[in-house]
Amino acid sequence: MLALAAAGLFSCVAPPRVASAEECVFSDDCQTGLICAGQKCRAVCRDDRDCSSGWRCRSSAEPTKRVCLPPEELGYCRFSSDCGPPLLCSAGRCIVQARTPEDCVNYDPNLVAVPSGSGFECRWRDDLADAGTD
Repeated sequence: MLALAAAGLFSCVAPPRVASAEECVFSDDCQTGLICAGQKCRAVCRDDRDCSSGWRCRSSAEPTKRVCLPPEELGYCRFSSDCGPPLLCSAGRCIVQARTPEDCVNYDPNLVAVPSGSGFECRWRDDLADAGTD
């Protein structure tokens, strides 16, 4: 009986799974049907029709899985091929590639052109402010 009680004391208990938009580290942290993308549990989708109004079905950085994201999020990635043209992968996020700074602003007024080796990368103003640059 004592051995059984000791075994119960040291048994592992999985943490509760979290709902959509809750913070996560791994997809196993999320409830069934959701995966972790951008450190939040997200709904899996096949196309934009699977998402809430205004949200888009985008890359999740997990091969063959796409997730519903708000329109300002272009997706998550490991490789630029995860994003698809004209987007490229930078620091795990899909971003707009541009030849001129105007390309960024024309795509979305909240994007800022940051010089890169082959032109410009379009970054969200909030991301630049969080990084301490702008």
